[in-house]
Order: sequence, then structure tokens, then C-alpha cells
Amino acid sequence: MSWHIYDTLRAPLPRDITVTDFGIAPHWAWVRTSDGHIGMGAVYPGDGRPVASDSPVGMSLHDASALITSWNFAEAGVGLATMNAWYNRPPVPAGTDADAFSAFARRCAGKRVGVVGHFPGLEKTLHPVADVHVFERVPRPGDYPDSAAEFLLPTMDAVFITASALVNKTLPRLLELCPHAWVALVGPSTPLASALFDAGVNCLSGFIPTNPMGLHASLRGIGGGRKWDHGVRVNVEG
Repeated sequence: MSWHIYDTLRAPLPRDITVTDFGIAPHWAWVRTSDGHIGMGAVYPGDGRPVASDSPVGMSLHDASALITSWNFAEAGVGLATMNAWYNRPPVPAGTDADAFSAFARRCAGKRVGVVGHFPGLEKTLHPVADVHVFERVPRPGDYPDSAAEFLLPTMDAVFITASALVNKTLPRLLELCPHAWVALVGPSTPLASALFDAGVNCLSGFIPTNPMGLHASLRGIGGGRKWDHGVRVNVEG
């Protein structure tokens, strides 16, 4: 499997802006930058493989983003957060301030829809209008195991893929499995990078922090953890 998507995402990141702070919480990694921005990235529980770097603080965004290639998925989350600290910045592009499943439920009506990752609220948005297949590494009732994606994704009309697939390195293969489907990359870890349109993604459903200081405090566990009060959800189509 090629690193092409990762290399393409990393290429524009600057070498003159640095990481000034970072952290890893149970579900999210975050990175603050020397020009006052913040990015988030999903992490998986457990440490897994040894880390490649003790700390990204002081590293350029370009260099710190290389952590996305780590097989330690907490560390890879820091790499993704670094990318998002660059790509997911104001101004907010045109797009609905709604989650992707609500925004595109009408488009998916009557179709076979694959969802990679178990997201809350699907029973209210997609399930009433579409034939939904959820693929999950730890399946819940009604879900398919993630291995079923190899067989079923090619039969889908639309596919929603969690952006954490960038962290566990499954995104390149998942995109190969649905070349003819309409594809959305979803979640606050989604880099709003046009390069992903060239890779086969049709919609980027992500999060732009509009109050970096407030989000930083929230991610550190201050202020009740109300992350979504400090930014805007956007859906950008390519």
C-alpha cells in the first residue's frame, strides 16, 4: 500500500510554523501552533508500538506531521492533529453547520449506504431513509465487522468513512474499495485538504476551531469538555 495520500497531505505544511504544545486524551490528540491555531486528531486506546518521538514541541508543522505515519496510533493522532492545525482554520468555507449524516440524508434516500465507523444518531438520520451497512472493528448490535468492508463496500452507492481511518492507515484501501460511490470523510479529525478530492473523496465533513483558546482549554478537560462550542462543523464538496 502506498503512502501517497499521506505524502500529499504533508507536502504543503510549513517549516516556519512550529508546535508549541500538544496533548493526548482518551479520544483526541491536540496540537497548538506558534501562530495561535489548534488542531485535533483521533486516537485509539492503548499505546501499541513504541513511539518514534518523545515530543513534537519545537518541531515544524511539516516535520511533526510525519508522526501520522507512526504505527503507534496515539502518536499518529498527534500527526493528524498537526495537519488539522494547518488545514482546518478560519475563514469558514461555505457549507452547512450540520453533521454529514443530517446534511446528506436526502441524497442517500433509497440507496445502499456504507458507514465505516459507528457514529451516534444514525438511527435518526440515515436508517429511516436508506439501506445502511455499518462496518465497525468492535461491532455493536446490527453492525458488520470491519472485515466485511472488503466484500460489501464495492456494492454501495454512498460511503461515509471516519477520518480516524487516516490514523490506522486503512483509508487508502477503503477508497480503493469504493471507486464508483459518492464518498464522504467525516468527523472532527477530517483535514479540509483539497488533495483528498484527488484521492477519491467527494465531501470533507470536518471541524474548524473558531476559538482556539477555548478549544484548548476544553481538550485539556477545563470547562466541561464542550469542544463543539468552540468551532463550526462544515461539509465541503469537491
